[in-house]
Amino acid sequence: MATSRTAAVCDDGAQAKAKQKALFAQADAMKKKLHEQMEKPAYDVCDFYYETGWPQRIARHKYFELTTISVIVVNALWMSIDTDLNDASTLIEADVIFQLAENVFCIYFFWRVAHSLLIFQKKAERS
Repeated sequence: MATSRTAAVCDDGAQAKAKQKALFAQADAMKKKLHEQMEKPAYDVCDFYYETGWPQRIARHKYFELTTISVIVVNALWMSIDTDLNDASTLIEADVIFQLAENVFCIYFFWRVAHSLLIFQKKAERS
């Protein structure tokens, strides 16, 4: 009984080693691909901006991305407040605070899209 148990454990060990070899059979190819990816320059959206002009200068400022992310977070929080407290079915029927907030967010996001059209050299990437 002990012998068959030992044989079963040995067989499981041999199977595990076979699976392990199959899992890392292309280790050299994976290393080569990793090294190639590490040699590539890091992606930076600023590389696609114009070099001159006020729109690209705003976009390169350190607070620009932080401001946009903050507005997105505040908008997400406002949507939860709006969902809970605003019973109106349309924006025109809503209280003034809801109309004001929605229009402020709309203006900011419209400006952000228009600004993006001004800062990028290529407006669309075609493949």
